Amino acid sequence: MIIEDFEKYTKELDDKCRQNNSHGFISFIKKPRYGFRIVDLIEEINKNSNYQKIETKNHLKIDETQTKSYVQKFFETYMPEKSAEVIKILNQTHPLFLDDKGNSHIKFLKSEKNLGSAVSHKGNNNFLEFQVSLNGTGHDMITTAHEIAHALSAHHQNKVKKIRQNEQLDLFYGEKRFDHDCIGEIESLITERLFVEFLKEENIFSKKELKNYQIEEENSLLAETNQIMEEFDILTNLSCPITVQSLKSLMSSLENNHNKILENRIKTMHDDSRHGVYMFRYVVGRVVADTFMKEFKKASKNEKQKMLENFQTYLDNTETLTLDEACKYLLNKDFAYVCKSYIKQQKKENLNKNIKNAFTSILPNKPSHKTETQTREK
Repeated sequence: MIIEDFEKYTKELDDKCRQNNSHGFISFIKKPRYGFRIVDLIEEINKNSNYQKIETKNHLKIDETQTKSYVQKFFETYMPEKSAEVIKILNQTHPLFLDDKGNSHIKFLKSEKNLGSAVSHKGNNNFLEFQVSLNGTGHDMITTAHEIAHALSAHHQNKVKKIRQNEQLDLFYGEKRFDHDCIGEIESLITERLFVEFLKEENIFSKKELKNYQIEEENSLLAETNQIMEEFDILTNLSCPITVQSLKSLMSSLENNHNKILENRIKTMHDDSRHGVYMFRYVVGRVVADTFMKEFKKASKNEKQKMLENFQTYLDNTETLTLDEACKYLLNKDFAYVCKSYIKQQKKENLNKNIKNAFTSILPNKPSHKTETQTREK
């Protein structure tokens, strides 16, 4: 990688890392929790994740009316306590998304391009904003359910309620901020997983659609853990603040070792605003959501009902929860335990796949199946 103005490049990279509190995040994941470092758990998840190629992407074609109808039915079935609010969001009339003039800030945007989907709150506005990008595929339903979970959550809603009541907002810094940012993706990804289960039960998604969704999620987890571990390797070798000398020294070492992956990651860190600290929330969300669904699928009908009721109550109490408190609320286990259980399940599934592939390869007239894998360069 050729850098023409090293001093300028270093300052820009350092500014990005400061804005993201990247060095603070590295310290956070290096800190032991219950005898384990989060970074070690992330690395173990990464090692046991496999990249899979999606053969075809024949996504289900669906319009906005159908999307809203299926999402509404899901919430009425799985989370009836929240269904009245959901209907107001789908109808663009939810009061927390209306400004003083009665204008709604709930948008469903139709476009072949992804225009971005999010629930957000800007500055001191006394309303929330909701946007979902619709491209006419089955993913529209999943995205809508995902974003509605954010819209229902106390950590979004209570901001606006406090502003409207002239109350002081809770501010989260340092480790509390890293914890707090994860809570949102736990709520949305559990909702997303439950919604996919609903699509399966209703025979809305084909087996191919369900398989593609699962592969896309596993590939995303691999990409996110890759990014975190690559930035971990980089930032543990850079001073804080980042200096020209420390950056030149690292770049020289990477070039000598032909480490293109980390060279490219430095460029990404310089050019992009979404650092590993941002991706961490998705790793946490996927691990907790998948663990929740594993428990949900093997639960009895009454146990499932209790889990859903508890989850709806959880949405009302997300504002001040830490990561460990959220895991205990939903799974009665701390985050480290959830991660270790997740890793154990990953290893078991990989072993079963290897046995299946080995068995298949020795059958007559059956070609062996090769799995494409992607691993982080050490």
